[in-house]
Amino acid sequence: MQLDFINRRLSHDVKLKLPFLTVLFKNLILFSILALLIGMVIVIRPILIERTVWFGLAILGYIVCTSGFIYSELHNMPMFRFDKDQYGSMGISEYFMRSQRSQYAGEGYITSLIAFFTSMCFLLFLKSDELLLVTGNTRKVVLLVVMVLGYVGIDLYVQCYKLKSPWYNT
Repeated sequence: MQLDFINRRLSHDVKLKLPFLTVLFKNLILFSILALLIGMVIVIRPILIERTVWFGLAILGYIVCTSGFIYSELHNMPMFRFDKDQYGSMGISEYFMRSQRSQYAGEGYITSLIAFFTSMCFLLFLKSDELLLVTGNTRKVVLLVVMVLGYVGIDLYVQCYKLKSPWYNT
């Protein structure tokens, strides 16, 4: 940066020339790191081809991306609203911020986990032939429970939305 500044001020075009050993060491470090990364990928390849690993990564990505994590980090949002009671002990006084234009970090995680739970209930319902090993009346009971849990998840999600948007009424 200093050389660029001086070149501009003096209207010169002096190029920076590094010693051979400096260039050699920088290249050795770069290629060593690349070799370690390639070696690590080769070693963990059996883990990387597992479907459950990628399903878990997709779940984690879904929860993080739908929770408003980036917004919370950029705006330094607290997890929840904490207040002191009459005895001086701290407690959560508000889980959901009453504004549509902002949110607590925790409320994003809550709604994201509710959406994930509801999605998994309906996925289990749709893929019950492959995933459930039970048959007959037991299977019907399991499917009924999964449907009820899915409905409860949707109802919880709508209740969270109504907390953020009190004008919403279906």
